[in-house]
Amino acid sequence: MAHRSAQRWRELSPSYRQRLERSGITRQRYLAGEPLQKARGHRSREHEQQQRRVRYLYEKFTKRDILDQRIITPELLRLARAEKGDRWVLDRLEALKRDATASDRGETPHAEDTDYRRRANKSAYERGENPFAPFYWYHIQSR
Repeated sequence: MAHRSAQRWRELSPSYRQRLERSGITRQRYLAGEPLQKARGHRSREHEQQQRRVRYLYEKFTKRDILDQRIITPELLRLARAEKGDRWVLDRLEALKRDATASDRGETPHAEDTDYRRRANKSAYERGENPFAPFYWYHIQSR
């Protein structure tokens, strides 16, 4: 662990010092170079990288409607993360990217996969029966 200076501790805002202390990071632990990830509200480095990848894929590869609004809304993204988990969301966004790339090359991903068509069923989505269907719509507008 890298040591930090006492001056840096004094330069921290009182509210930030309190937050560190509530998380078990005392002045001594701070000066000794204790990792601050948990006190900052962060998880592991891998989790942070996964979240950056989700944000990138979401921004670049989510389909937009005729009014240029995202089909996978931030609310739907939060619901999917809560119900399906971060790994599922990342896997689906990676699959959207792969499928969109194939579609751009003139291929038809999942053409013979009837189960895929069921998961992507727009009518069921519109009836509220399948809220996660947009995660399977790969005919996207890449930006």
